[in-house]
Amino acid sequence: MKEKIDRFAKGIFTYEPADLVISELEVSIRVETGRTFCGTFSVSNSADTPLKGIVCSSSSYLSFRDNSFSGK
Repeated sequence: MKEKIDRFAKGIFTYEPADLVISELEVSIRVETGRTFCGTFSVSNSADTPLKGIVCSSSSYLSFRDNSFSGK
């Protein structure tokens, strides 16, 4: 344990990066003019550890109620 604390004190951190897991690889929606659509997707990681991030879209027609997330 002391060795681990010494490494952290020296700024030496080793960890395995987790893979990002997204429930939907593609979002395809058709909505009539003047109507709205509400849907969900989930973001997690393969290590099942807490993460945080921001989602955005290059389309002016798509917006997110909450564009940031954090948690498991």
